[in-house]
Amino acid sequence: MKPVRHLAASAAVSGALYTFTGDTELSLASFVSGVLLDVDHIPDSLAQPRRSRSVSDFVQTCLGRQLDRAYLVLHAWELLVGAALLTAFMGYGSIPLGLLAGFLHHMLLDHIGNRVHPFGYSLLWRASKRFDYGAAFPE
Repeated sequence: MKPVRHLAASAAVSGALYTFTGDTELSLASFVSGVLLDVDHIPDSLAQPRRSRSVSDFVQTCLGRQLDRAYLVLHAWELLVGAALLTAFMGYGSIPLGLLAGFLHHMLLDHIGNRVHPFGYSLLWRASKRFDYGAAFPE
């Protein structure tokens, strides 16, 4: 999903959370994690052989589906489950719940909005495919 759409979705989800709860920490944490989860695209892009390291080259590499490998260590259902368990263990505070909410809506939107194998956002499944981009994100 394009970054601007994650930005808009995170703003909408965070705004809804604030409207219903009045909790600033919850809504800000949701916004931040909903947008910043995509930082895991940076190492994947930098690992690709190419001439330039410009921002436009990074965007073209990621959005143009020009990657050989898809490590995407933060885009993992396993990590989301772990985060949910950690949030439960921590006592459901505003910031952990907000981070979890942002993580969840980011993952759901990516899974629905991207051309992805049904198991493409499983880190274990991607590892079993040697992180082959084409296996996780078929044309």
